[in-house]
Amino acid sequence: MQLREMMTKPVEMITPQASLVDAARKMLIQDVGSLPVCEDEKLVGIITDRDITIRAIANGLDPAKTEVQEVMSHDVVSCGDNSDVEDACRLMQEQQVRRLVVTDEKSSPIGIVSIGDMALQMREEQAGEILRDVSQP
Repeated sequence: MQLREMMTKPVEMITPQASLVDAARKMLIQDVGSLPVCEDEKLVGIITDRDITIRAIANGLDPAKTEVQEVMSHDVVSCGDNSDVEDACRLMQEQQVRRLVVTDEKSSPIGIVSIGDMALQMREEQAGEILRDVSQP
């Protein structure tokens, strides 16, 4: 099975200059915990609800005045939409991430696949193994 068959799409994106309040609102409306950060449709980072909480709020930053680029993760783990699910699982385990940004041939985000998406498609023991490996410090 390929990632394009199981990814969540369309993917909502945000710009690096947007405020954290804007990012949180988009997450609320879309019922997601992360947003790819794009500039001119090029993936430059990812912001998660955890980034907003831990890197901004807990450090006293004003979410209305703080830009996404100040707290986003710059190192985004991504996979092409034609990647095999098993390869994506291995990547998630190796990089210890809970979600992958799925990109097209131009490296533009077109979807997201989470560890939960993987679990729904796999045998229970495989999903447990991935979750254990991703969660190790």
